[in-house]
Amino acid sequence: MRIRLAVGLIATLLMAGTASAATTSVSAYGVGSLKSEWLAGYNGTNGLDTNGLFDLGLMGQANIKVYRARFRQDQVVSNGAFTQWTLLDNLVRQAALRDITIEPVLINMPGEVYTPPNTAGARTTFGNFATAVAKRYGPSGSYWPSCGCTAHPIKVWEVWNEENDAPFWDPPSPSQYGALLALVRSKLRAVDPSARILMGGLAYP
Repeated sequence: MRIRLAVGLIATLLMAGTASAATTSVSAYGVGSLKSEWLAGYNGTNGLDTNGLFDLGLMGQANIKVYRARFRQDQVVSNGAFTQWTLLDNLVRQAALRDITIEPVLINMPGEVYTPPNTAGARTTFGNFATAVAKRYGPSGSYWPSCGCTAHPIKVWEVWNEENDAPFWDPPSPSQYGALLALVRSKLRAVDPSARILMGGLAYP
């Protein structure tokens, strides 16, 4: 159900983009899934997931050019710095090679547990994470010259997922999420003034 809702959200956003000349449009369908590791090889020492690469290939052939996938703060941080990019590099590169642009869901889930940044300090760290990924994969991203692929810079960023429901945000707090959204928006716009920021997709209560 959540994947179908995500597909509907992306389709609605894309149609809204084509309806107005003042907004950026994408001539493609998009799909959503939080299990991005199934597509791009988050299985570490085992290398890339061949089934996932096949799925990405089918998406590219079917003109599904936007893929919603989670970018996890906990998977790129090491000793307090954002330096572990191998997994996301795999995802972004394999998608770009198939003419697919990633629409990230910025999230944090150490130990596979959703851990929302519900304090000022945690929000600052999460905002710094957003800055780091935008500097790496955005329109002027440092990753693209070494990608070995046609650049598919990320211009749309989703902040968290299903923040109105536990366990994604436990307990849900509109004020905490609003503070996070405002901070991350300012961080992303500082890197890319034209960046588009989405609030996290909502769950049924």
